[in-house]
Amino acid sequence: MFGAQFTIENDLKITMRPFRDSDVLGLAQGFSSYKVRHYLRSISGVSEEFERDWIQKIEKSTNEIVWAIVPGQEENAKGCISINSIDDSARSGTVGIAIFDPAWWGQGVATTTHTALLYYASTVWNLWTLSATVYEPNLPSARALLKNGYVEVGRLHQSEFRDGHLADVRIFQWINPYHAEMIFHPNPIPELFTEAVQLSHQRLQEIAKIIPDLLPLERKI
Repeated sequence: MFGAQFTIENDLKITMRPFRDSDVLGLAQGFSSYKVRHYLRSISGVSEEFERDWIQKIEKSTNEIVWAIVPGQEENAKGCISINSIDDSARSGTVGIAIFDPAWWGQGVATTTHTALLYYASTVWNLWTLSATVYEPNLPSARALLKNGYVEVGRLHQSEFRDGHLADVRIFQWINPYHAEMIFHPNPIPELFTEAVQLSHQRLQEIAKIIPDLLPLERKI
């Protein structure tokens, strides 16, 4: 399924919305670029027909939520972010994100939209934990996760082939700060997660102020 549309009212003014037919060409061109797919799981190119079918598939899906990322004054999508493999019983999922137009790299789009996704996951879907993976050389993506309160909980050593050699896959986990005590009950929140939970709470409170389309989250931890 697609996530509900809303706009992040910051300097970049980023809109997160469902994908449209007008996004297909940009999707195909972006995800056919090796520069873009470098750190994604698949490095194969894609066609416009493939992306058109993908949009239809996502619309019918029931265990993932996908948004197009439209920053600034752009009319068409320049990125994609999603919550995948949603488990209703465990209140968990995995997160994927790609800015497929390099012109928008390094401007905070990924970090900001990821914060908004966590806010949506907290307020709308009541998810308790999310996880994400990053290839070892992809430091910007790792930093974006850490800024949003993720914790590195492990790695798969030498498990992916990139740039002529095997690389580690780093594994990160996010804990919903409003359910952290319940998640770890009857034990206290592990020291590994203490600062990250506080940071996540702060980020969610900050993003709430600039997403007028969503209900404010004013709970305390």
